[in-house]
Amino acid sequence: MNSSLDQGHQVLALFIDYKKAFDTLDNEVLLQAMDECGIKGPTNRWFRSYLSGRTLQTYISGVAGKEVVVQLGVPTGSVYGPVGFVMHVNSVINVVKKCRVYMYADDMCLMYSSKNIKEIRAVRQADFDSIIRWAHDNGIILNLNKTKVMHLYSPHNLVAKNVKSVDIGIVGHTYECMHVKNVNCVCQKLEYVSKFKYLGLWVDRNMNWKTQVDTVCTKLVGKGSVE
Repeated sequence: MNSSLDQGHQVLALFIDYKKAFDTLDNEVLLQAMDECGIKGPTNRWFRSYLSGRTLQTYISGVAGKEVVVQLGVPTGSVYGPVGFVMHVNSVINVVKKCRVYMYADDMCLMYSSKNIKEIRAVRQADFDSIIRWAHDNGIILNLNKTKVMHLYSPHNLVAKNVKSVDIGIVGHTYECMHVKNVNCVCQKLEYVSKFKYLGLWVDRNMNWKTQVDTVCTKLVGKGSVE
């Protein structure tokens, strides 16, 4: 990405958030995804046994609720959970045509660079629409309220500085809206942000680490005052 910025390109980053990622995984789809990743035969059947027959029951003030069978999700806090999720969503890269995809557990980032902001917006919207369709088909819910767009560029790029947030708006179309080809669309536009915390690190649109450094320093000062 740094080389793209040095060449005068602009970069549009889309940080995608899944709603209750580990709780919505369909077990059958998950096991099929594991099979496609090479976890087959006896090992796959072992995981089927691990995921099957689980139940949940709540207790409030000593009163037990009805016991129900769990058919979605993976056990909370398990080592398998994040790995299983990665295998479940692995096929999403097959529907992304032009953007670069960066994935880690339930964190996903799409990036595309060009000197033409209109091209970037069109490519990003097309690939995001494909992800929305894929998510619907695989029983995964996207959290559009937490999915953000960031416009990255060199602070010396005067053309990029004049780009308004409205010029890079990405829409989170519903699956139903796509069926009617976005006719009378009133779908939600994703929030444009100038900085974002991704995988524990703060990044901003000029790739300046001031926010991250200030955050770390504040935490260190806070810990020092407690001690």
